[in-house]
Amino acid sequence: MPQYKRLPDFSTADAEVPTLQFREGNLVVEFKDWQEKHVRITFPDTVAFSWGDEPVVPDSVRDDSCYEVQDSDWVGKLVEQGASLDPRLYRHYLLCFNACNSKLAVVSLHMVIAAEQPSPC
Repeated sequence: MPQYKRLPDFSTADAEVPTLQFREGNLVVEFKDWQEKHVRITFPDTVAFSWGDEPVVPDSVRDDSCYEVQDSDWVGKLVEQGASLDPRLYRHYLLCFNACNSKLAVVSLHMVIAAEQPSPC
């Protein structure tokens, strides 16, 4: 059964609709968060991703947070369908964007987060 581990590194709460770029196996996601900070996330060696109101998630998953889905059914299905990936190395991420009522699901090796820092007062 999948477990949803909340990721504290950045926020998708009230973020604008992200832009997605997929090039040479890497997915790059960019958006402005609720504080108007630019966030850029790179998912190296992405084998699958989806954008929309799927997947259906448990009630405990917040619609404004990000998760790593451990023991992912999706990763298992990709392996069954012949995807060339080691399920011990690849991770399933779920980014929930409440302001646009959508989710980004990604299977990749890891993620790299870059966010501009707020200017000091």
